[in-house]
Amino acid sequence: MRNIGSKKMGKTKANNNIPDNSIELNENGLLKLYCSNNHGTSFREVSVGLRNSGKNSNDRRIDVVRIENDTNEKVYKYSTNKDPFMNLVKTDKYNIELVEIKKKLNRGVIGQIIVGEYLFKKKFKVNNITKAIVYHIGDSLLEEFCKENKIKLIQY
Repeated sequence: MRNIGSKKMGKTKANNNIPDNSIELNENGLLKLYCSNNHGTSFREVSVGLRNSGKNSNDRRIDVVRIENDTNEKVYKYSTNKDPFMNLVKTDKYNIELVEIKKKLNRGVIGQIIVGEYLFKKKFKVNNITKAIVYHIGDSLLEEFCKENKIKLIQY
């Protein structure tokens, strides 16, 4: 990697000094692509587990919760910004997008987003939400399932 101005650029192709602007398409790279291509205020690793759900239940987290507002691509860590998060969620003024990110679309990530929506609604008492999965490697049968079940797909 090399820095050009304030942007990190990929390695140059061959020896021609033309930057390869590709981002590595792992979960962190996909997160960066998603957040840079979608306006709003995003919060990472949002806890949706319920504290009183019993000893055999772990905390669950959603990779990204994006509040669709006029803010330009702000990304915060949920654990250190709970008050601003709650202020935005409770207004009912904005649509909320719940996002799970995986390199490959699979049944596990589909289950995560479905359960995440259920837990999010239960914890925050909101209904103005959409579910989305960001991924790189697709599966046509699972993509069909997602479309039929109103799960937005974002492939990079």
